[in-house]
Amino acid sequence: MRKTKNSFLVFSIFFLSQVHLADSLPVHEDASLIPAGEFLMGTEEGTEIERPVHKVFLKEFRISRFEVSNIEFELFQQNHTRSV
Repeated sequence: MRKTKNSFLVFSIFFLSQVHLADSLPVHEDASLIPAGEFLMGTEEGTEIERPVHKVFLKEFRISRFEVSNIEFELFQQNHTRSV
């Protein structure tokens, strides 16, 4: 049990540090701001994993207006290594 708690603690610290890192990254000009808001997700008619219809709230975020190719993403990863 103690090992599980320690693993959870380490994972939580890592996750929270990544969230903070994402907030501190520069914003590029080609990114569009998506405002925070609520929407309904799910269906009553689909498979079990799609039910029930429920409200989801998302914080505001930015998303590129243009697609990123696999090559562009690989170059980004090579230039932005992180230690765990």
